[in-house]
Amino acid sequence: MDGTLIRRCRRSALFSISLLAALAVFTACGEKDNDVPLIFAAASLADVLTEAGELYEAETGRRVEFSFGGSTALSNQIARLNAPADGAILAGDGPLRTLIEAGSVEGSDAVTVARNSLVVVSEDDVSLGSLSELAESSAQVAIADPELAPAGDYARQALISAGAWEEVSDRIVPTLDVRAALAAVGSGSVEFAIVYSTDALSEADVNLVLTVDQSLHQPIMYPAAAISGSSRADAMDDFVSFLRSPDGEAVFERHGFLVD
Repeated sequence: MDGTLIRRCRRSALFSISLLAALAVFTACGEKDNDVPLIFAAASLADVLTEAGELYEAETGRRVEFSFGGSTALSNQIARLNAPADGAILAGDGPLRTLIEAGSVEGSDAVTVARNSLVVVSEDDVSLGSLSELAESSAQVAIADPELAPAGDYARQALISAGAWEEVSDRIVPTLDVRAALAAVGSGSVEFAIVYSTDALSEADVNLVLTVDQSLHQPIMYPAAAISGSSRADAMDDFVSFLRSPDGEAVFERHGFLVD
């Protein structure tokens, strides 16, 4: 089986997993509280939004619920499968465009709540001078599947800009989302992974071996918006306002995110 076919099979399997995850969300949402918004959010936001949600509840008495995953997969679940999300906080412009084009989100309602950057991590205590050095090695490199999560698309952009993609592409191990790419390094399954800097900070068992030059990829933004027609849109907007308040921004900064 050649490398292209293997990658297609992996992608098909990952997409099937994302659909199964969507079905699980649909089932779980059948008994959700009427006043609690369900927010679909990027996997890279799991830690920071969980903490922010707890602080929000402590300060306001209001709750929010999350479904975390790859942003591209989540946007498709909302736009194509009518997943019962009340809001979305996703990574990158692509998933937001999917929602806008499907009429799921009004573009004028989207606001950026945080920014991020890319790093290369390894279980070993090594160092890289540039992404080009990955091309010179024989190591496997885990990234979030570019078709499922923006983290993978940013990683691919950076590798292409660095002139390393062609040499590395056959050794890329695509994962369901950026957290899975990080876990692949932590478990020793691969030698390197390209992940968000905030994810690297959350995992003590990996070493940061290279900070990726931000000029090699598009800016990493996290737009947030309520889903059009949701009866809980106001509750979503209230939570987004909290995220942009001094208390909310402080949570993002503690987790290594950049805020305006």
